[in-house]
Amino acid sequence: LSNIYVLMHKYIECCKVELDGDEIKNVEIINEKHLPFNFFDTSHNKEINILNWFKNRSFPTDRIYYEYIIKNLQNISPLQMIILSKGLRVTDCYWIKENESSDNWEEVNFFTNDTNEILDRIYINSKEVINDLIINKNTLKNPNITSGGSLPKVWKKINGKWLLYKDSIKYNETDNEILLSKILDFLNIKHIKYDKAKLKREIDGEIEEKTYCVCENY
Repeated sequence: LSNIYVLMHKYIECCKVELDGDEIKNVEIINEKHLPFNFFDTSHNKEINILNWFKNRSFPTDRIYYEYIIKNLQNISPLQMIILSKGLRVTDCYWIKENESSDNWEEVNFFTNDTNEILDRIYINSKEVINDLIINKNTLKNPNITSGGSLPKVWKKINGKWLLYKDSIKYNETDNEILLSKILDFLNIKHIKYDKAKLKREIDGEIEEKTYCVCENY
């Protein structure tokens, strides 16, 4: 891997970042007005701010199947995972590329390009199914790598629109999301709206429909 990367806002270079392993060695600001909001946190220096930005985009270590995925990627660090995935999300237009790379926004973004669906299958199927899936660096071409939170979740593109499906772990968390959404609707407070939706998944060789809570891309 290179050790100098460029943080991009679509087509615009925001800053160059020099890494030393998993540490930020140096940051060169190129276009300040296009930097992410957290870069303007005056309580930290620019190196800390960009490290926090990377961490905020990192695959959560408490996410289901984290250890399985990391093991299959030769135990790369969360920071390396973000770099290999180019830090892409479907909720904003920031991404990362190697300093000398010819990559461009049109070729890499998730809004107009296809994604690798292996991670989708991991998050909505049983462990027996994921044992048969091949996980490699190409698997990281998927917005589920950079989505935060510990709940099982998956971004799915349905009829050209990105939807986020969430599952519960043990406390009916998704029911709480839906209930809170209805309360905020009643109070006329702006929020991310959640509802119920079904997805097909494979369990022990059988296809079944499971109910999740879902929201549109925010």
